[in-house]
Amino acid sequence: MRLFRSRTAIRTRLTLLYGASLVAASLAQTAVMYLVMRASVLRPIPDIPEDGGRPFNAPEGARQALDDFRNSVLRDLLLQSTITGLIIAAAAMALGWWLAGRALEPIHQIAATAERVSEGSLHERIDISGPDDELRELADTFDAMLDRLERSFESQRRFVANASHELRTPLAVEKTLLEVEMSAPDASDDLKRVGTQLLQIQDKNERLIHALLALANSAQPLTREDIDLAPFTNAAIQAAAPQIAGAQLTISTDNEPAPTNGDPELLAQLVENLIANAISYNAVGGWIRTHTSTRPGDQVQLIVENSGPGVATSNLENLFQPFSRGQDRTGRGVGLGLSICRSITEAHNGTITAQRNDSGGLTLTVELPTSPK
Repeated sequence: MRLFRSRTAIRTRLTLLYGASLVAASLAQTAVMYLVMRASVLRPIPDIPEDGGRPFNAPEGARQALDDFRNSVLRDLLLQSTITGLIIAAAAMALGWWLAGRALEPIHQIAATAERVSEGSLHERIDISGPDDELRELADTFDAMLDRLERSFESQRRFVANASHELRTPLAVEKTLLEVEMSAPDASDDLKRVGTQLLQIQDKNERLIHALLALANSAQPLTREDIDLAPFTNAAIQAAAPQIAGAQLTISTDNEPAPTNGDPELLAQLVENLIANAISYNAVGGWIRTHTSTRPGDQVQLIVENSGPGVATSNLENLFQPFSRGQDRTGRGVGLGLSICRSITEAHNGTITAQRNDSGGLTLTVELPTSPK
């Protein structure tokens, strides 16, 4: 919308420039014509000598009539020139508006494409037609940049997917071998103890791989559908019920309809990460509260609050950085959960903020555009 307002302002300025230039030229022409005509009609008429050489004196009434006629001609010229100038000004404004619109149409195409690209559609191209001018060069340069970006993101996505697959296979094999050795009848207590620790490390590595894959996927073009955050939140809480029960946490939900438009898998990942973060960084016997709603300004809101260790205000922004868990925050996470949440939120043109609670813990607020009606 801001780009459209800027384009309109430029079009208005160009229209005024075109119109003012043409009106100024018309006024200059009218002024020259008026001065030339005035000098011509006000030229004194010489006395006509008679045959005897005596000067001819026109009657006073005739001279007055001639002066009145001259003034009338000048007044008519000025009036008609003014009317003509106003007509020319109106025509100039209309022509200037049309010309400015035609001149700025490529810029409108570029702005519209840039807006679609900002929503994750890297396959979009301007593909402008018309003369080979500066705007065509700008559009071609923009398209070339999008080609490079799309290839880069696709290469990144393939690398992460392939790396995740290659890493999961040996991890799965190692996990199976550990479980087999630990389940053997002659397995010693030391073996079981070390094996348990290694399995915990394996689980953490698997979560890290899953998080890296989700982080990479959040940067890809979105598959958009109309969804409701309320059932997504309820489903995430239900899926995390064993962890919630194990930590003896109390859940309080106030999930009203919150319709939005986005990628279902990524938004499900967003909600799951928020719930997992609230569980991991909490106190035994603590609490979690969730709230979804529709907000003024065509926004939907998801709030996840939890008890637990406090976070310094100066450290809140760092929580959204990759592999950052904040000072004095311990848990099972790998420090990518909130970073993934921010990436997913920004990919959906939304915002996510963190606020410390006075009694400890965090309040995480996600705002997304509501579904178009």
